[in-house]
Amino acid sequence: MDEYFDFIKGDQSKLLVKVLDEYVSQMPSFKARSFIRAIVSKITIEHIKYFSSEFIDITIHVLYSKQRDKAIILFPRLKDLLKKGIIKDPKLIEKGKAVIAAYNYLEQGEKDKYKKQEKKLDKLIWQS
Repeated sequence: MDEYFDFIKGDQSKLLVKVLDEYVSQMPSFKARSFIRAIVSKITIEHIKYFSSEFIDITIHVLYSKQRDKAIILFPRLKDLLKKGIIKDPKLIEKGKAVIAAYNYLEQGEKDKYKKQEKKLDKLIWQS
C-alpha cells in the first residue's frame, strides 16, 4: 500500500482507518510496522476529512492509552482539522477540542485539569 499511497484519493481514504487502527494497536504486526509508520506519516488532513469521526475516535484511544509517540504524530493533524474548519459537525468539533485540551493538560502535567477534561470527554463519547 505504501508504494501506491499517492493514488489514494477522496472516498478511498476511508481505507486508511484500518492502517491507523493497526498503528495505534497495543499488539501491532511486527512485519507491517515499518510500512504502517511510512503510510501514517503521509496521511494528510485532506485524507482524514473523509473519516474525521473515526480519526477522532482513534485519537481518543491514543489519549486514553497514553501513547505519546503516536500522539506526537496524530494530534497536530487533529488540531489542523479543527483550525481549518474541515469538520462541520458541532458534536465532532466539541469532541475534537476536548481531546486536544485533555492532551495538552496531560502533556503539561496538570493532572486535575486532565481528569476534569477526561470526564467531559467521556460524557461526549457516550452522547455520540
